[in-house]
Amino acid sequence: MDGVFNTARMMWNLFSGKQAENSEETTKKEEQEQDSIKISIKQDEMYSIRAWISMACFMREAHKYGEAEKTFDKAMEMMIKGSGFNYKDCITMSSLNLEMGRNYVHLGKVEHATQCFNKVCELEVSLMDKGEAMAELAWLELDEGSDASLGRAKAIIEKLQQMTQCRRIEQLWNHLLGNYYLLKQDNNSALKHYEKAVELDTACVDSLAVLGDIYFHQMQDKTKAHLMWSRAFDIDPYNNNLSHYKLAKHIIKHEHNLEKTRKVLDIGLKLDPEDVNSHYLMAVCLEELEAEKTPGVQKELVIFHYAEAVRLGCEKKELYRRFSEYLVELKNYNWALGVLNSGLKNAKEHTVYILYLRQQFYEITMQNYRAALEDCEHILRLISQANITQQAYDGIVSKDIIKDKIVELKEKV
Repeated sequence: MDGVFNTARMMWNLFSGKQAENSEETTKKEEQEQDSIKISIKQDEMYSIRAWISMACFMREAHKYGEAEKTFDKAMEMMIKGSGFNYKDCITMSSLNLEMGRNYVHLGKVEHATQCFNKVCELEVSLMDKGEAMAELAWLELDEGSDASLGRAKAIIEKLQQMTQCRRIEQLWNHLLGNYYLLKQDNNSALKHYEKAVELDTACVDSLAVLGDIYFHQMQDKTKAHLMWSRAFDIDPYNNNLSHYKLAKHIIKHEHNLEKTRKVLDIGLKLDPEDVNSHYLMAVCLEELEAEKTPGVQKELVIFHYAEAVRLGCEKKELYRRFSEYLVELKNYNWALGVLNSGLKNAKEHTVYILYLRQQFYEITMQNYRAALEDCEHILRLISQANITQQAYDGIVSKDIIKDKIVELKEKV
């Protein structure tokens, strides 16, 4: 084929009056042209690969980890097929391994993730990529939580501290040290490093979320905890480190912003559909929205979340009071009784309270005085066994009140 093109070129030169180039100059020129075409093709391929990486990262951020994995695999396939590819000189390969590794972490494929992060460290073409990869390796060790893995994590963190420092690298090792000391139950050191991490990166959602937990649990500072959680939620509502239930509880209690509470809980339940406390609070929120005649709030939705909380074994005594009363309003008496019976199984610490609720249900709603009397006698036995006299039991019941109620019910039976 080359011979045909050479002959055609010589004929064109002859008819156009050009001097024929010698064969060596012709060959050299053709090789230069071909090299130029190859470079152009490689650049197009590289831009295409970067587009696939960006698309995969977008899918990962949207929590579509399976789709992201397929897209990352496609980018890797294109990288490997690239002719004349030099792995050590390619920043794109470093970035690809880093982002693939992060996606593997979300998929629970720790071994694959570790291989990707180690590859980034071996390539060593980007200081930032290497620092990020080392940090990811440290997180994997911290997540394991054993004494040996914590030791390995500390060794990686110390290497990060020895690297050429920039704001991002410093933020990484402070964040990691915060988590390390938290696992070591050194709350003061953990707080110091998490506060530094947030100072260096005010948009670091993970640091904000965990710092909120430290303020809430260790420092007993609910105001600061709420501030940190709110900032984290505003930046990344779907972050798994964020306590959506606690944030929503603070909002409904202190701001009484029902719509915002609903939004926070809705996202929290998408992340964890089995979160019993979030189901309960969502039911409360929706019931109050329904009372305000908010459009789009249906009784079926309120019942669903209450029922899920019961099914998941919620131990909050108020669940059984609110749900049973809600069902009584709907005249669904059998279900209301079933809810109270479930409460006796799930919330054993509040047996007297729920028995008292059931006694009231029998007496007031069903006019079943004999069943109400039996519950009162049961309550009196429990209070006597606990040696409680002349004081409230579980917030509403005392021995004297129950004795008077027994006398009243005996007259009705």
